Amino acid sequence: MDETRPLLFEQKPDFVWADCQHVIGNFMLLILNLPSWFLASLIKVPYRLLAPIVLALCVIGRTV
Repeated sequence: MDETRPLLFEQKPDFVWADCQHVIGNFMLLILNLPSWFLASLIKVPYRLLAPIVLALCVIGRTV
């Protein structure tokens, strides 16, 4: 009767761990991409206001 049970965990542990890592990686990408929804809202900011801010940040970043 023991031969009818699934043997994936015993026969191919590398595959099982790769699948677990895949799920964990996708969850981490979901968490990391949540702030991009906020960044997408910056598109609604008018160009005449956004351009000087971006330019100032570039200058500050270059001098630091």
